[in-house]
Amino acid sequence: MRKIIFLTALVFPVLFLLPRPAAGGMDDALRIVVNDDFLAADVPPLIVSGHTLVPARPLAEKLGATVQWEAASQTITIKKGDDTVRLTIGRLVATHNGISRQLPVAPKLVRGRAMVPLRFTATALGQQVRFNYWHTTPMIWVTSSPLLGEKDTAVTPDFIEVDAGEGPPYYQLKHEGQTARGIKLGDSATRVKELYGPPFREETVREGQVLLIYFGEYLPHSGAVRSLTFTCRDGRVVAVTIQH
Repeated sequence: MRKIIFLTALVFPVLFLLPRPAAGGMDDALRIVVNDDFLAADVPPLIVSGHTLVPARPLAEKLGATVQWEAASQTITIKKGDDTVRLTIGRLVATHNGISRQLPVAPKLVRGRAMVPLRFTATALGQQVRFNYWHTTPMIWVTSSPLLGEKDTAVTPDFIEVDAGEGPPYYQLKHEGQTARGIKLGDSATRVKELYGPPFREETVREGQVLLIYFGEYLPHSGAVRSLTFTCRDGRVVAVTIQH
């Protein structure tokens, strides 16, 4: 019993790291999520031949990149870390770190805003891109960490439900259990990252204790998220929780 209480104490802080509910509903217009927030721009996304174009500057700045506009050549240059992307209005060829790349659709000018292909631009800057529906709302997630699949947050017999009191229940990996990708208690944090990629969040709770938090598809500023959290102590997994 003392062991169960101890593990619950280890994982309970993650409940306070998740986004809080937002007011209002969703409509059927395409929404784009960039890491922790919706992409806000004065020109909405544009769909051309099944491909999504978005304003270059809001996207780049949301990703922590810099943007330069060359009016004479109508060229957009976006830089983030070691990556440089150059796109030209009306041209189907862009460059990524000096290498020519074919675009699915050409960038466009709309109401004075340079619109660039979302997937090409985001992936060139090292991001993950996923499309799906949130109920009836089409959504695109652009994240620095890969999102989980449904199997990763499915509650299997390897997990046991834990009563969180007034909050929603969560599910804790049994001592003899394993996750959908084979992580067991005692495995290294390095192994977790090898199988799941970089975490969406990595939080140091106390000395020697770190939370590796992974998200499935989610709604920003909302409790609507499926998460998988690995609590690690001295580099080893001591608890795994799923929260819906």
